[in-house]
Amino acid sequence: MKHKISFAAAVVAAAALGAGGVLAATGTGLKVTPSAANAQTATVSQVTCSGSSADSATLSGAISALPEGGTLVIEGTCDLTQPLVLAAGRTYEGSTGDGSNDGVGTVLDQHFTGSYLVANDAYANKQASAGTGDPLTVQDLAIACDSSATNGLVLMAWQVIVSHVDVTGCDSGIVDTSTDAAGTAIPATGTSVNSRFDDNFIQNSASHGFWVDDSGNAVTDGFFDDNQVASSGQNAVELDNAAGWNVTGNHLYNDSQDGIYASRMWGTTISGNYIEDFGDKQSSGSWFGIFGTNQCSIGSTIDDNMIFNDGGEGTSASYTYLGVSQNSSDCSGSLTVNGNVIYDQAAGNKATGMGFQGNGTSASLVIGSAGNVIRGVATTRSTSGTDVSIGGQ
Repeated sequence: MKHKISFAAAVVAAAALGAGGVLAATGTGLKVTPSAANAQTATVSQVTCSGSSADSATLSGAISALPEGGTLVIEGTCDLTQPLVLAAGRTYEGSTGDGSNDGVGTVLDQHFTGSYLVANDAYANKQASAGTGDPLTVQDLAIACDSSATNGLVLMAWQVIVSHVDVTGCDSGIVDTSTDAAGTAIPATGTSVNSRFDDNFIQNSASHGFWVDDSGNAVTDGFFDDNQVASSGQNAVELDNAAGWNVTGNHLYNDSQDGIYASRMWGTTISGNYIEDFGDKQSSGSWFGIFGTNQCSIGSTIDDNMIFNDGGEGTSASYTYLGVSQNSSDCSGSLTVNGNVIYDQAAGNKATGMGFQGNGTSASLVIGSAGNVIRGVATTRSTSGTDVSIGGQ
């Protein structure tokens, strides 16, 4: 039987052999045994799913056998009959599929009823009281839910890397959270920072495409860059805590509510995103292409975004393409809003291009703004009054 191994796995294997390691075929793939002189060389194992109810046990066994620092290469369509729990300190790698079960790529496919499909061990094992989980990497695979009540990939960990992952048909597609499966939050003094979510495709989520779930102040300073999020039932990107986050270069479209909702901005960057058809065909309510609540002191940037609504919008709903509210009552906050392009081509719309709300204190929201292009909206820009100061330099 021939075993396939990914390019990344081959590189690791070659490095091990060059250092005097041993490369051996196993029942589940290829295993690299490091030499005594190079004990730090990582193990690479491969497992191939059969598209049957045995896949959950097969994957769990392979994860249990994989030492810390190792890579598990997953092939085929894996029928998960229970949540897949990922041990920390390891890399989980497939060959990218689109979640359609068409025989192409690696697919983790739901075949049970539960609140999440894939999660890290600290979350699944309800270990928040000990702090957030340790780093891990997930890349080049698809996650396919069959229930709108099931979150796709849930992570309570720091320095996570998630890239080239397709997530389809879940409640929320990818969740970066500060609470475990029991709802217990990590200690107030703890953090869960520095994670990266890059080049993923999240579609048909019942709730949010990407969700930073943080009622405290732990899940900060992350990156959500160069992703595509389509057809979410609520917001494409929901940041309960936007502090330190970089949200850049994403394409968000056909999402039923807001494109980006960024609560508690503080050193936040929202830049270079292409947002179209937010509040998709809503008949009532208020919807935003980008909306943020701003904190005191350290400023944020909302620059160089393209925000359009060319799929039609209900004339009885309220649309604001870019809005910011100063949410702290005892101080002032600042941000830049530069180089954004806003266009509404719906005839007779009631849309506002930019809307800014202070906290009632004079100059409580100070904005540096220049180079924006706003076309086709009923109101170009609105403010709450003298509590908003707009200038440029």
